[in-house]
Amino acid sequence: MIGYLLLLHVVGVMVQARTNHIGEMITPNLMENDANLNPGFDINAFRLDQLNLHNYYRSLHGVPAMTRNAALEAKAQEYAEILAAKNNGLNHCVSPKCDKKGAGENLARAWGSTGAESNATRDWYNEVWYYNYCNDEVNFKRPGYESKETGHFTQVVWKASVQLGIGYARTADRKTVYVVGRYLAHGNVAGQYAENVLKANYLFKTFQDNCAGYNGGFSAWSEPGECSQSCGGGVRFQSRTCTNPKPSLNGADCQGGTRKLAAQEWCNIRSCPGDKNHRELQCKARGHPAKAYISTGQECRLYCLSTTVQNFYDSAGKVDDGTHCKSDKGVCVEGVCTEMPKYVAPTQPPPTNAGGTYDFFRCKSKKALFD
Repeated sequence: MIGYLLLLHVVGVMVQARTNHIGEMITPNLMENDANLNPGFDINAFRLDQLNLHNYYRSLHGVPAMTRNAALEAKAQEYAEILAAKNNGLNHCVSPKCDKKGAGENLARAWGSTGAESNATRDWYNEVWYYNYCNDEVNFKRPGYESKETGHFTQVVWKASVQLGIGYARTADRKTVYVVGRYLAHGNVAGQYAENVLKANYLFKTFQDNCAGYNGGFSAWSEPGECSQSCGGGVRFQSRTCTNPKPSLNGADCQGGTRKLAAQEWCNIRSCPGDKNHRELQCKARGHPAKAYISTGQECRLYCLSTTVQNFYDSAGKVDDGTHCKSDKGVCVEGVCTEMPKYVAPTQPPPTNAGGTYDFFRCKSKKALFD
């Protein structure tokens, strides 16, 4: 099992780096082996791998390759060790002690299988699929809020960012790894996205390049599923998804329902033991008292006895699909009553076990056992 968290630092102004930080290169084949690293871990090889991966992704977008910067690496390493020592999540370096010298910053935390840390650059870049080339300034103003966060990706491929420093540190228990990326010049600058975040050739055929947008389309209906209830009269559904194709960022979602009755016929029609009410079971499953009320004109909404107001029923949302409408003349599908032949329970008793008592385990709701 591998876990991963990402964090980036976004600013609205460009801060120039000191000139003596440009062009300082790391000595090849450096081997570090301190308390924060696994024994024998070659941090130089790790940094080189992350640099090569950055440059592979940057080549797809037609921007210059990065080079390693010794000063950036030293500061990135120092901050990675601080994060690993505290081990309380991802927090960007904002105090003067961090001395970022105007550099941009990407953070990642990995835990689980050995080698999970090698996914840092890949996962930073994979936000490309959420980047809106059609309206990048709007996208910048709300990274990670109204839309998917894309600032890690934009920092990786930012055209003006040509210096890279990678830091790596492992917690004392060896279970968690922190990776810090530092960049010069700083990326994610308001007003500069169009000239610094370029489309990759492979994106031309995807929804990302279609600024006019195209609408989503439904898949074919699935085969009929299981009966919605194991007793008391259930129905079978078919479903579909808005994936043929998925809508582009600026396209419209599919219009229409995603579930329908497979046939207008009941299944598992035998009576349930104790004449339990399925709406009451749904109330109980949603944390309300097991007492329900059917409101005229809103028979596909669930009303449960209030716990705060005497003799009052609170709305608990839509009933589960397959719930009988009032008078058993239909079932609710996505909050709408769909007409069915009237349900009439058979006269024979429900199934029994060898001892002659009701078999409660063969007659249960899909949402909760009868009790």
